[in-house]
Amino acid sequence: MLLPLMASIALANGQTSHVWITVEAVPYVQDPDLAELVTRDDLRTALISGAMFPDGGYAVGDPYGEDAHWEPFQRAYLAWIQDTYGGPPWTDEGAMHVAFLLGMASHGMADQTYDAMYMERAHVYDEDAPWSTESMDTATDVALAALVHPEAIDTAWVPSSVLSTIFQDARGIDVDADTLDGAQDLLQVAIWFVTSAAEVPETVDMYAEQWPWACAEQLNDDVPGSPPNEARVVAAYWDRVYLRLLGEEPDDPVIATFPREGGWSHPTDADSIESMVTLVFARGIEDDSVDAALFTAVSDQGDAVPLSVDLFYGQSSHVVNLRPEVPWLDDTSYTITVAPGLRFIDGTSMNEPFQTELSTATPPLPDPAPAAPPSSGCTSGAAGSSSLVALAAALLVSTRRRP
Repeated sequence: MLLPLMASIALANGQTSHVWITVEAVPYVQDPDLAELVTRDDLRTALISGAMFPDGGYAVGDPYGEDAHWEPFQRAYLAWIQDTYGGPPWTDEGAMHVAFLLGMASHGMADQTYDAMYMERAHVYDEDAPWSTESMDTATDVALAALVHPEAIDTAWVPSSVLSTIFQDARGIDVDADTLDGAQDLLQVAIWFVTSAAEVPETVDMYAEQWPWACAEQLNDDVPGSPPNEARVVAAYWDRVYLRLLGEEPDDPVIATFPREGGWSHPTDADSIESMVTLVFARGIEDDSVDAALFTAVSDQGDAVPLSVDLFYGQSSHVVNLRPEVPWLDDTSYTITVAPGLRFIDGTSMNEPFQTELSTATPPLPDPAPAAPPSSGCTSGAAGSSSLVALAAALLVSTRRRP
């Protein structure tokens, strides 16, 4: 009975992974006031519950689950928090709602980055995995749990009545509070299942055999879309969500690039998944504004590389994958530019260009360490040090003996 449940709710990161990513994101938060909020022990349950919440709809077959993943619903909830509690400092209950919202934001952003980068690579490197019959997400969830040994999740906090009203009024989705509560209970069961499965070596080995690359690279910081990288993207997104809670809007359109800014040794083969460039935007994007002409890649010699442009998951997504249609040139630096004209779901547009750089060259060797000063006397290294210490001690003793 549990396996069908797991398959129905593990559509990207699994529940255990979402909790881990959310907790792991906390130290990367830049805004000091937000950092203080997400580290409060009394808000931890709300934060984690929010990180689990969106998949509850999948568990019970209700459309609210898909809607909860995306920025339009999360913005409606954010507006309700502003209308009800104003800005900081929030009441205890208001802070709980903020933490729950941030948990939901973590879930949606993590799923997008995971699917657009990590799962895209898994389709290549684990081509022979049982994609049509088994769930990679359950496999990687168990594999991650076996690696990080997550803490137990015993309680939940879900503002069911409030969320039920927002779904109805802002999104036209009819779901009652009891359904939301029951779905959250099923997510607790899912975490229990994964945690238990991760303690059985035979189960962990079975999943590792089915998805060898995806299970093995979970904590590899060099793999785009891996959980540690997801945590950094989530933290950057939280900083922007917090600005919106304050009534401000972020002025930087892109919150993460893969490769990272100025990345060296970028693969040149146009057919390789690793030659792809990924941009993660701070706002959900209007699908019909994505024109390939807005995205360019030009070398430091002025050579342009045509790009195929994919707004991963389409309307309201934050993630754009750029694939070169011809090989990148060897030993060459490129500037990736997004021109003004891209529109976002909040009604704003890019008015200034965004640029990031990458290089196919190998990184330069670090400057050599300065040479050590020549030693004097007949000894050096540890022996010389010991001799100096002994001499200093003798002088100290002799000084103390003076009348």
